[in-house]
This record gives sequence, structure tokens and C-alpha cells, in this order.
Amino acid sequence: MNETFTESIILSACIRPRTLNYLTQHLHGLDPISTLAFLKEMETRELLRCNDGLWLIEENAKKEISEV
Repeated sequence: MNETFTESIILSACIRPRTLNYLTQHLHGLDPISTLAFLKEMETRELLRCNDGLWLIEENAKKEISEV
């Protein structure tokens, strides 16, 4: 899979909070270690946030915090 395609799949999946296990199962052909590295890189770029083992799009995470 190319990186742009993988990133778009991850962003689509992370509209709702998702576990690493869920993402690994839905990213066919990408092993868990590579998936985690990809997620952490996206977190560094502030596209995603991990909270209690759940990955979520950063914009959605900010909305949830402000709604509380």
C-alpha cells in the first residue's frame, strides 16, 4: 500500500475511536509494528491522537474535549 492510501484509510477508520487491533485487522498487508509506527508518525503530525489505547482524528478529539 502506498502511504497516501494508507493514511486515508486510517483517517476514515478513526472518525470513531479505534484500537490498534482494529486498525491492524482492517489494513490488510500491514503488520502491527508498521501500523503502530505509521499511527505514531500521524500523531506527530497532529492528524491523530491516542487516548487510552484508542486512536481518533485530532479534530474529533478536540471537539469531544470542548463539548464536555
